[in-house]
Amino acid sequence: MPITTFLADIEDLLASGNATEHTYRPALKTLFEAVIAGSTAYNEPKRVDKYNAPDFVIQQGTTPCGHVEAKDIGIDLGTIIIDSERDTPKTPNGKQLKRYRAALPNLLYTDGLEWHWFVEGTPCLEQPICIATWDKQKKTLQHTTDAGAALLRLLQRFAAHTAPLIGTPTDLARRLAQVALWLDEVITAILKEEEMHGTLHQQLAAFRETLLPTITHEEFADMYAQTLVYGLFAARVTKSNTPTFTRLDAAHAIPTTNPFLRKMFQQIAAFDLDERIAWLVDDCTHLLQQTDMSEVLRDFGKATRQEDPIVHFYETFWQRMTRKPVKCAESTTPRSQS
Repeated sequence: MPITTFLADIEDLLASGNATEHTYRPALKTLFEAVIAGSTAYNEPKRVDKYNAPDFVIQQGTTPCGHVEAKDIGIDLGTIIIDSERDTPKTPNGKQLKRYRAALPNLLYTDGLEWHWFVEGTPCLEQPICIATWDKQKKTLQHTTDAGAALLRLLQRFAAHTAPLIGTPTDLARRLAQVALWLDEVITAILKEEEMHGTLHQQLAAFRETLLPTITHEEFADMYAQTLVYGLFAARVTKSNTPTFTRLDAAHAIPTTNPFLRKMFQQIAAFDLDERIAWLVDDCTHLLQQTDMSEVLRDFGKATRQEDPIVHFYETFWQRMTRKPVKCAESTTPRSQS
């Protein structure tokens, strides 16, 4: 049974005396792929450790079905969860989990032994599932009766969860703004540690040469994140009736009525998108795929053509952002065309 094998692997690692949360990732990957049919559990250590991404993206085919954050065994997950519910978390783990709960609609949070499940940020279990406890003195796991079967059901429910269609401008704007702010933070972090010949620094240099000579790292990250997320939305509006939607689809679907946005988006979001942020952009395209665009655009005058829905939605989008837009970011949006 996969869970029995998983616990045996964990017990061996714990008995070694030098295990960390990184040590358990191969065992977790094996568990997920054994239990969740047709899945691949992606773990990219560089992305996860440097850019505050969740430990695993679980995909079935090319579709992400959820995310997993795995902490070291013995960490007090309950305290972290309580901290994440504060307006301003007091700990790094609390701040991290608050972001994950806000932006990731299907999330498992675990130390390998204790399991929590969040859907749209809300706990789905009355009590966490605890499959075992670690006896430090005996260096053995004390298995919890019937917990293995409970975890098996949880993983199957997690994989089968289908996010409800997003059908209001406010809800979509909130979710897109969360992605944009997260992208902003990741891009800023990359620029701080990347060498001058790195991908993002090259794009920054191009922007300074052709568009905005005085743009700062922070302004560039803000503009870059906005352009990616809002460009995806604009593309989805033009492909609202298609059942699938990817960033490569989007690169060809930015409306020709906005040539500046179209050219910029194709440069940064097509085949050469930086892999350190590609996972988050792909999550955004999946979010838009799960959006009922006809409902979102219903009040934006689309039927009568009296108002461009892409322009109108920009205001709703910005109301959900926590920072005032910088001028360079405004120039990349459809509003500049109105």
